[in-house]
Formats: sequence, C-alpha cells, structure tokens
Amino acid sequence: MDYKLNLNKHRVNGILYSISYFTTIPVNLKIFEANKNFYQGVLLGLPMVGILLSLLVILFYIILPFHPLYSAILSSVFYLLLTGFLHFEAVGDTVDGWYASYSKKDIYDVMHEPQVGSIGAMGMFVFAILEISGLVYCLYEELYFVIFLAFVLSRIGVYFSL
Repeated sequence: MDYKLNLNKHRVNGILYSISYFTTIPVNLKIFEANKNFYQGVLLGLPMVGILLSLLVILFYIILPFHPLYSAILSSVFYLLLTGFLHFEAVGDTVDGWYASYSKKDIYDVMHEPQVGSIGAMGMFVFAILEISGLVYCLYEELYFVIFLAFVLSRIGVYFSL
C-alpha cells in the first residue's frame, strides 16, 4: 500500500513539474525525487498541459466582452504569455544558424552565442505572427476542437519521439 502511494506521489509530482515547466502557471512544487515514476508523470502531464492551455485560452476568448476579432487577438497573446514564449529563443538561434551557413560560418558557434542576431530576431517575429494569426483564425471561426487537438497533439508528439 505504501509503495502504491509513493508511486502515485512521484507521478503527481511529475505532472505538476510538466505544468510548471511548460507554462507560467504558478505550481507549488515540493522537493521531489526524479526517478522513473516521476518521468512517467512528466510524460503523462504533457497532454494535460495541452488540455489545460486549450481550455484556458478558449475560456478566456469566450468571457472577453470585446469584438470577437479583438478577443481572439488578446486570447492569442494570453496563450503566448501562458507558455512564457517557450522555444522562441530556439527559433531565433536556428534561423541565425541557418543564415550563417550561407556565409560559411560555423553554425554551432553562431547558434550557441548568447545574443540573437537581427535575422534571428526577424525569424522570432515572423514565428510569433504566424502563431498568433493561426490561433486568431481558429478562435474567430470558433474552431475550438482544432485548437484543442493542436495543443494536445503537439505535446503528445514527445511520446513518438521517445
């Protein structure tokens, strides 16, 4: 009985960790032990993060009292704030490295520099515009199921890569 309780505690900690890592939602995480059950909880938490984010964004869109287009834009920015702009610096580094390859520079040196170049900043800007416009379109057209699927399936993709 104590083993099952300990097993569940590690999985719950893993789920809470995935929520705290992939979102800016404040989660009170106690000291935890990273073991096999903890990492199983992290993997279980990934689709839950997608479900949570999709529900929060859709609910935010529905309760906003503004014009639907303006509400969709605000909800999309709210999504970016909820995720803490996760992976944007990676997009900037990748674009910098890609363009550095055309001038025969070492791609890995460029990607590991602490600052982002102007091309990388433009790549991040375009990425943000594409992400916002896609989400705005889905919210404005009330394609809630598409948003739900996109948020959940993009996080379930980790299962397939592992």
